[in-house]
Amino acid sequence: MHELFWSPRSGSLAPMAILEALKETTGEGYQATKVDTKAGEHGTPDYLANIHPLGTVPALKTENGRTLMESAAIALYVADLVPDNALSPDKTGGQRGAYLDWIIFGSTSIYTVYMRMYQTAQHTPEGIEQNRIAELAGIMIRDRWAVVEQALAAHGRPWLVRNDVTAADLYLAMLALWYPDEVEFRRSWPRVNAMKAAALEVPCMARAQAIHLAG
Repeated sequence: MHELFWSPRSGSLAPMAILEALKETTGEGYQATKVDTKAGEHGTPDYLANIHPLGTVPALKTENGRTLMESAAIALYVADLVPDNALSPDKTGGQRGAYLDWIIFGSTSIYTVYMRMYQTAQHTPEGIEQNRIAELAGIMIRDRWAVVEQALAAHGRPWLVRNDVTAADLYLAMLALWYPDEVEFRRSWPRVNAMKAAALEVPCMARAQAIHLAG
């Protein structure tokens, strides 16, 4: 059984949603182990030694005993286990490249900029004005969401890769939830906002979101 180490308001949401989809379609359950980051559980010697050496969430212990430490890797790995390509394009199909590209775009071009916005002290050398770094990150994140908006407009469909949802949409919808100004997000990137809203109504994502909100 897979074991997901998660905490609310983190990169755990999309991986949990995809695990929920796997459970729904195959009956294969998973263990959701909540990590209380406020209490410092992610920094304990046991967690650092056996789960994630950097003390972050999410992390996934797979059925074969391997631990995956990156949210995008977890999303990609589990989505490929969901039958009938329900959340991931066929590995030999023409949509596979765009699918991989969008998840990696989310994890590298969006996720990392959020970290500069919200965890500025961890990403800024001592002596550099942290407010300025956060301000620049705010500009960068707008540029990146504009890229997603333009792609949705060009394709003329509600999802990024094909005419139905994939793990890439769930992953970017999770990141869209982190934007600090919901009104600005809705006004500036209406297509991305619509994708986010639609993703949150996908049953597996709705269940994961309910668990996170309750947590």
